[in-house]
Amino acid sequence: MLKNPEGRANKSKKVLSFEVLYYILPYKRQVKVMEGYIWLALTIVFVIGELSAPGLVSIWFALAAGILTLAARFIESPLNQIYLFIALSTFFLIVTRPLSKRILSKREYKLEDRIIGQIVVIERVLKDGNYEVKLDGKHWKAICQEELSEGSRAKVLRIEGIKLILEKE
Repeated sequence: MLKNPEGRANKSKKVLSFEVLYYILPYKRQVKVMEGYIWLALTIVFVIGELSAPGLVSIWFALAAGILTLAARFIESPLNQIYLFIALSTFFLIVTRPLSKRILSKREYKLEDRIIGQIVVIERVLKDGNYEVKLDGKHWKAICQEELSEGSRAKVLRIEGIKLILEKE
């Protein structure tokens, strides 16, 4: 059984990792600094997750963990830190989600605006007379009025359903 700094046995069976650090390290100050580093590491993880995912995914958790990086020194209990993290994350989610949706919806760019006019290279001629091209990292089926061969270039005129309409360049 673990003993706390006062020499008394810890009778709690559920011990959080932060509390284990409290009993292992000799000084409370070291534990608080260590907890700050843990929250900093979580902040970095959430920021990397936000940057690698499209849209807003974990920015609220990153903000809450960032605040706790600074506040961990002033909050004794790791359990209270976790409660504060949950409360801050919920607060940021409720407050900023509608605002972020409104801002992101104003962008109103369409897929067609980005694709029309692009030059593509024919990767494969399909048996049914269609073509396979790669645009923006995605494979598309395409049709063209003129005969095209593999490796030839074409310009995207429009999109019809899931097919690109091409014009020989």
